Amino acid sequence: MAANIPTGSGAFAKSINLPLQPFTLIGSTTRAGMLSAPLRERFGLAYHLDFYSDEELAQVVLRSAGILEVKIDEPGALEIARRSRGTPRISNRLLRRV
Repeated sequence: MAANIPTGSGAFAKSINLPLQPFTLIGSTTRAGMLSAPLRERFGLAYHLDFYSDEELAQVVLRSAGILEVKIDEPGALEIARRSRGTPRISNRLLRRV
């Protein structure tokens, strides 16, 4: 596996061949429809992940509260989870603001 990197332009253009070790590339987006079809197809596999349930997010909130050394009870964690639109990032942001 190698990457060809062009340098210069016109008659002075050269290409540097950079050997690469095999690697795995993982892409992620919340707006797959904004990607061109050829780009999406280059990834080979496409998965759609569901949003977290309120109960799962409440567990995320409780774990994050422990890491941040913030006291919160289960009903409080569930209230944060319900307002997080299924996304742990939003849960953690709300937890830090409460």
